[in-house]
Parts: sequence; structure tokens; C-alpha cells
Amino acid sequence: MQCTDCNFVYLRLAPDYEALAEDLAWEKTAAKEAKRRKRFWLYRLDYATRFRLKFGNAMDRRFVMQNVEAGGRVLDVGCGGSNRIPEGMIPFGIEISKGLAKRSDPIFREHGGYVVNASAADGLDQFEDDFFDRAILRSYLEHELTPRLILEKLDRKLKPGGTAVVKVPDFGCIGRRVMGRKWCGFRYPDHQNYFTRRSLKEMARRAGLACEFKNAVSGLNDNIYAVLTKPLAGRDTGRETAIGQVA
Repeated sequence: MQCTDCNFVYLRLAPDYEALAEDLAWEKTAAKEAKRRKRFWLYRLDYATRFRLKFGNAMDRRFVMQNVEAGGRVLDVGCGGSNRIPEGMIPFGIEISKGLAKRSDPIFREHGGYVVNASAADGLDQFEDDFFDRAILRSYLEHELTPRLILEKLDRKLKPGGTAVVKVPDFGCIGRRVMGRKWCGFRYPDHQNYFTRRSLKEMARRAGLACEFKNAVSGLNDNIYAVLTKPLAGRDTGRETAIGQVA
């Protein structure tokens, strides 16, 4: 569906948090999605050349390393089953999948933090305001049922001047326009939101966060890389008071 007010694209029949925690947990749907995609010749070629993904993963790691300063508390929203937070920081995570949270929590505790097994909305409520120096939303926000609500909560949990690094599929990219319904960014029912640079920036603005894009050229990559920043204390954030699902 596309919002007639802001043009934001989202999944109309989205699963609730309970389903995402158990029956539709990522580790369970990944195998089904891989089987579905292999029916198409282009995806068979994709899976035959999976070695190239190490370059993409390396780019993701560089993106995080370059935009998450050393030291302080860092939150990984949708952390999965491992610790992706760089060394030298106190890692905290929120993970809705019970299985993945159980796997990652001991790893986080070894470095002074822990993982909360909950939806992002409930998990963020368990931390004090102005608690985090940085946050990581890498391949997460497209999965979230209430993305604007999460950004608003994150704005409160970040310290003034704190940042969140964001990676989401780019619905406005050239690849999506060429591939149509076979675009790699479509993943049902896991991907509930389909961002463009414009809609991500607007949603961040309404949540009180400034948005800076890190892609070298717009539209060439299937993903958007951005850094959201909480203004320093005393600045007018421009946050709107109404909380909606999307924008």
C-alpha cells in the first residue's frame, strides 16, 4: 500500500509482534524465502555467486565502523544472534526472536551489556532516557511494524548529539525499477516498510532527528545508508506530537 498523504509504501497485512517473535521469526522465514527465490533463474544465479556478498558485508561493517565512534553505550536494534557492535563499546541489543536473543545475550554480557528479548517498542522502554551514545539500525527498520514510533522512542533514548546508523532497502533505487516484483528488496512478510530517501528523511524529521545520507550516488545501490542525529540540547527538533504507524 502507498499512503496518499506522504507516499510512504508499506505492507497492508502486516504480522503482529507475537507472530514475529515465534512463528515468523527471521531464522525460520529465511529458509522459506530462499526456497521461494530459487524458482527464478536470476536468483539461482544470485545464489551461485554468493561469494560476492562478503564484499557487501564488508561495506556494511565499514559503514558502521566509520559512523559509530569508539566508547560509550551502543544499542543494536534487531541485533540477531551475534554482536555486530565494534570493540571498545558497551553493547546492548533488542531482539524480538526468542531464539536469536537467547543466542546473542551471553555474547553481549561478556562485553558489559545485554540483550532484551522484546519488540523494539517495548525494549526501548526498558532503558532510561539519554542512555545511549550511539545506535545501530542495520537491516532492521524495514521489518518494524511501527517505524516512526521507534524513531521517536530512539530520539528520547539517545544522548543529545547521539547518532543512529541506518541501513534499509531503497524502494526508489534503479534495481527495483528494473526488476519490478522480483526485486531483492521484496521479502514477505518480513519487510513491512519500503523506504525511499525522501520518506526516510521525512520520518526522521517528524521524530526529531536530522538525516544525512552516506550513499555516494543516489539510486545505484539497492540499499540506503544514512546517519540520524539527535540535536544538541536546547535546539528545536521540530518533532510533531502525533504518533502514527508510518508518517
